[in-house]
Amino acid sequence: MGLHVPIDVGKTVSDVIKALSDVLTSDIKANVPFVTEQATALANQARLIADQAVAGQLSDEQRDFFLDHLKSHTKDLALMIAALTALTAEKAWNAIVGVLWGAINTAISGVLGGVKIALPKLVL
Repeated sequence: MGLHVPIDVGKTVSDVIKALSDVLTSDIKANVPFVTEQATALANQARLIADQAVAGQLSDEQRDFFLDHLKSHTKDLALMIAALTALTAEKAWNAIVGVLWGAINTAISGVLGGVKIALPKLVL
């Protein structure tokens, strides 16, 4: 059947898991303070609306106005989280591809005289 190239599957799996863990840990640490700050602001805004509504300090129009703003800010946060998640997915792709293609290139470079296979691009 020909030559077998030495790729240690167990090590490659461990390398993939470590690369993903590094990416996800880094992104979570980077994003949690932002999301916490924004969620706190939204929760405070919700509490203010509820307090003022219960106290009879808001007309129906004022309540609806503040609720519309809260809805808009909530949507903005959700879209920002989606964008950050897409960036994390791309980083995860790059980490996985880097490990797998790196293993392939390391295994074949000695046999094929330094031939390297280009990393694929993520297409969504």
